[in-house]
Amino acid sequence: MKIVSLISFIMCFGLNCFAADPRPSLYIDSDKEVNSGEILLGDISFIRGNDQVYSKLITDLKAVSLGDAPRPLASKKFRGEDILAAIEEKEIPREAFGYSIPKEITVRRSGRILGQQEVLDSLKNKISSDSSLDLQVKKVTWESDQVLPLGAVRIDSELLGGATRGKLPVRISVLMDDNVAARFLATAVVDDWKSIPILNSRMERGMLVNPSDIQMIRTNLADLPPDIATSVSEISGKRLKKTVNYGEPLRRSDIDIPPVIEKGKIIKMRFQSGNFSAVASGVAMQSGQTDDLIEVRNDRSNKVVKGKVISPDEVLISN
Repeated sequence: MKIVSLISFIMCFGLNCFAADPRPSLYIDSDKEVNSGEILLGDISFIRGNDQVYSKLITDLKAVSLGDAPRPLASKKFRGEDILAAIEEKEIPREAFGYSIPKEITVRRSGRILGQQEVLDSLKNKISSDSSLDLQVKKVTWESDQVLPLGAVRIDSELLGGATRGKLPVRISVLMDDNVAARFLATAVVDDWKSIPILNSRMERGMLVNPSDIQMIRTNLADLPPDIATSVSEISGKRLKKTVNYGEPLRRSDIDIPPVIEKGKIIKMRFQSGNFSAVASGVAMQSGQTDDLIEVRNDRSNKVVKGKVISPDEVLISN
């Protein structure tokens, strides 16, 4: 049947134009909405007929697939002639039924936008189930709208590292029937509560921090710089690079590891050359950590040589 025939069917109004025809009648509107991922003829049409006589034909017509549905909240257009061709591909002749099909049909897929609150609830549940975390999630954001099909979803949250300045990177997966409907990166805005060490009195630049100088306070790291010292071991035994007041959080950039050997210290100079070894007294001309090369002056000869720091009291001089 040519496209002209289609147009003539469209001119029919209501069901009366097929009243004298005993065959099943197929009607399709020019604009339809579907919910599933595959478009079946039965989803976008109304088929009228005697169920007892034509039950198999009606069932076969409804089961004709027109392909994948568009993504949620999007649309897809079909030509009426293409729909008839899809029916014939299933070996259902056009003569077996009457039809009224527009020249063009728009099929829309229902859907919805993922809400912030449902992601926020999932993330809060994730964090509350981990006793090692002391985070309070205030909100969660992501770059673009996540469009989902209609239906029940399960939201999984994965933490990608720790919080920095009150921001926590996360990966969100939205699943429907165990299939991933959406997966994206998001940022959670959090209060990050931790106990951190502070000084219990003012200390001047260059002083060493002892355990007795430290007390712990609970604070929100979201309000502090990212390099705040969070454990006693990070500052105990370390030298201050600047004066720090009581109650002031210590940044890692404010502290320094004291040298193993300090400038001016009297040390042993161990000379090593092959099987020959000798020891002399010297003075460190530079400060240094273990394995650092520093200048040392021989007490007896006043000669300055370079040696490797091997202990708090000894430098190795080798050829």
